[in-house]
Amino acid sequence: SDLPESLEYLYLQSNRISSVPASAFEGTPNIKGIFLRSNRLPESSVDESAFAHLVNLQVLDFGTGNPELCCTKEEMEIDQMKAEVRDT
Repeated sequence: SDLPESLEYLYLQSNRISSVPASAFEGTPNIKGIFLRSNRLPESSVDESAFAHLVNLQVLDFGTGNPELCCTKEEMEIDQMKAEVRDT
């Protein structure tokens, strides 16, 4: 990605974003918050692996009201654990 490595907060509200590919945040390990509220992001268009390497991520705001698209790193980890349990 063309985003700077030092980036901590990314505000992308109301940008008509329709997907988040796996490579969306490559090279940005310091991101603490991503705000994607008011975009066109159905659950199926968000590749969850895009957030996997973001160890400092604290807030992931989709603003959709969709419980499948979680809002905090802790919720993502819980959802991942639930998925792993289902797969075993």
